[in-house]
Amino acid sequence: SGGIGGRDQDDGSFNGKPDVMAPGGDIEPDSVGAIAAGVAGAPYPVPSRVELVRAALAPGSGFDSDGDVPTNPRDHVSVGGTSMASPYTCGTAGLVAQAMEEDAPDSIALPAPDETGREGTLRLKQTVLATASETVFTAAPYHAAKNVPSTPQYTHGERDPYEGYGRVNPDAAVDAVSRNLLGTDPQLGDKTYEVSLEESVGTNIPVDSRAVAGYVDVPGGSLDVSVDFTSYTGGNQGLAAGAPHIDLFVYDAESPAANGEPNVVASDQGVRGSASVSVDVDRGSRGDPNERTFYVVAKIVNIPGVVNGYDVQANFDMDVNFDPADAFPPKEVNLDVSGSRADDASVFTAGQTNRVEITVDDFNDELADAVEVSDQVPDGWSVDENFGDVESFDEDGVVTFEGTASTSDVSGDGNKTFFYFAEAPDEGADDTGTYTFGPAEAEAVDPQTFDDPNRTQGSTSEEFGGTDTNTVAGASTNV
Repeated sequence: SGGIGGRDQDDGSFNGKPDVMAPGGDIEPDSVGAIAAGVAGAPYPVPSRVELVRAALAPGSGFDSDGDVPTNPRDHVSVGGTSMASPYTCGTAGLVAQAMEEDAPDSIALPAPDETGREGTLRLKQTVLATASETVFTAAPYHAAKNVPSTPQYTHGERDPYEGYGRVNPDAAVDAVSRNLLGTDPQLGDKTYEVSLEESVGTNIPVDSRAVAGYVDVPGGSLDVSVDFTSYTGGNQGLAAGAPHIDLFVYDAESPAANGEPNVVASDQGVRGSASVSVDVDRGSRGDPNERTFYVVAKIVNIPGVVNGYDVQANFDMDVNFDPADAFPPKEVNLDVSGSRADDASVFTAGQTNRVEITVDDFNDELADAVEVSDQVPDGWSVDENFGDVESFDEDGVVTFEGTASTSDVSGDGNKTFFYFAEAPDEGADDTGTYTFGPAEAEAVDPQTFDDPNRTQGSTSEEFGGTDTNTVAGASTNV
């Protein structure tokens, strides 16, 4: 119904049940004859029993003379009012709820019934309403025969005061949540996803579908859907007076509108049997990629010349295409080293020794299990390779430490410290001035190369620990 029912009349609280009503129709006996005679304002005559038999025997009919009574499409019964419509709608809601629990994508799936809350209930309600079909044309004579006559208006998917969102379609409702139209979940990148589906809707109630539906679960990109009428089939196909009117909708399956009403993202009126829609989905970011789930629904609105009861099927092609956005560039996995430095003082005399410590606090174990460490010594200073953790000291002033800092060294609150002794220049007063130590540098040992489109090797060596500026007074204190 699309209304705001489901509230307790005493305290106004929300009951958490699907707000779906099932008003039936009370047809006066005299009206049936009047409609059949074409005198009650109806645009089409109601098919007679003779016409139904003729249609069943006509070429192209799906009538099975050996069929069981419950499944024979030529059998018909008299029903009316909510004694038929209410349990029919209730049963549909139950089937859809089960399909949403067992077969729907995670984005719209329902938990067990006793765990389903308001949000899930409104998604269920939207599914039933979004796949319902308008009957203003296909049931025109029946609307006119109601007591009191109450003819709905064509609303193109909006709510009509007489019939709400239309006639419930159990098959389309279940398909909407369980039928992946693309057959897969597209990924960002260069691959385009395309399917062409042969579909059929008709007026041979209850055999024919009145709507076809499914879902797509897509990342960023462009979704294009189209329907194109191809042919009529059925025993009464010759009565069709033109191309069918087939409407096409895309709904936001995850986020219903207020009160669980259908949230239309895009739609088109296929008055002459063809319709198309396009929906663009933003890609989002690597840290927060955007993914959307949509219902795609095509509904029969009118087959000129016939109404419900005639054996006419409108066949059409439904093309669903998705062109994904570019994939995110692979994430660079960098060394991300951190640490500190310390020494004895900030002022030294010529020839005085300075103990320098380099500490590794952390690095990215996704890239490497260990790092080698070095430090930059200023010009004029010398390093004694016989003391400390020195492996080598070169002419460019780079001191390289023995061993490595491993992931086990820096796990938790751990760290690894290396040290060396540097001697200040002692050539005389001309050496007076400031000298900068550092920065230190860590280099990954056997860094990882990634066989992964989402990751790539980044920086394998990085500076860390900052710098330290010391002052040297040219006069030596050595005796």
